[in-house]
Amino acid sequence: MKERGTARVAFTAPAPADRGAVRDTAERAAVPDTVGDRLRRARREVFLCCPGGDPTAAALADLVLAELAPTEQPRGGPAPRTRIVQQHPARFHLPAQRQARAATRAGAEVRTTDESYGPLLVIDRESAFLAERGRPEGLVLVTQPSVVGHLADSFETLWHRGAAFHSGPAAARAVSDDLRTAILRLLADGLKDETIARRLGLSLRNCRRHIAGLYSALGADSRFQAGVLAERHGLTGNAPEAAGEPR
Repeated sequence: MKERGTARVAFTAPAPADRGAVRDTAERAAVPDTVGDRLRRARREVFLCCPGGDPTAAALADLVLAELAPTEQPRGGPAPRTRIVQQHPARFHLPAQRQARAATRAGAEVRTTDESYGPLLVIDRESAFLAERGRPEGLVLVTQPSVVGHLADSFETLWHRGAAFHSGPAAARAVSDDLRTAILRLLADGLKDETIARRLGLSLRNCRRHIAGLYSALGADSRFQAGVLAERHGLTGNAPEAAGEPR
C-alpha cells in the first residue's frame, strides 16, 4: 500500500492465473513506489486521464501533482510535458479547480471534455497505469509497446477534443452546451440515467436535472421521444438520417 498526501493506491503481485497469454501484455506493479519511480524518471511526456468521481483517478492525480511540486533536489534534466484531461463538471467543483490551478502553476496543461475514458496514466509512451477492474484503487502496469502506444494515441484523441480549463460564467455556458449535446446523444443511444451520469462525470441528481430540462425544451414526454426529437433537429452532433433510410 502506498500513501502520499491524500493518495492511496494498492498494487498486487501477479497471480499464477495471470501468467501465460497476458504476460507480455500487462503485468501488475509489485512494488508500492512504481508510479512515483516512473514519474521521477520521466523525460519527455506524462499523460493523465482523470474522470470525475473515480478514486483511482484521484490517487493518480495526487501522485502526479506530488511529482510536479518543486523540490530542493534538482531534477537533473528538463521536466516532461505534463497534460491532464478532466471532465467538464470539474470546472464547477472547488477541489478540482484548486487542483487544476496547482497543476497549471507547476507547468502542466489541463483540459476538460464531456465524456472520458477510465483512469489512465501514460509515461514517456513506455509505460501506462490502468485501473484494475473489480478492485477499487487497484492499478495495472502495462509495458507492452503496442498497447502503450494505443493508449497514448487514445489520450491524444481525447486531448484534442478537450477545451482549456477555465472557470467562470463564459466557461460555464460553453461546457453546459457540450454537456447538453452529450446527454442528448447518449439519450438517443438509449442509455439509462445512471450510465449517462457515470460517463459524463455528473452526479445522478444533476444528470436527471439536465435531462428534465432537455425534456421541457424539446417538448418531449419520454426518453425515446427526446432522443428522436434531438436527432431530428441535429442536436446530438450526428448527421440527421435521410428520409426512408434504414437505421
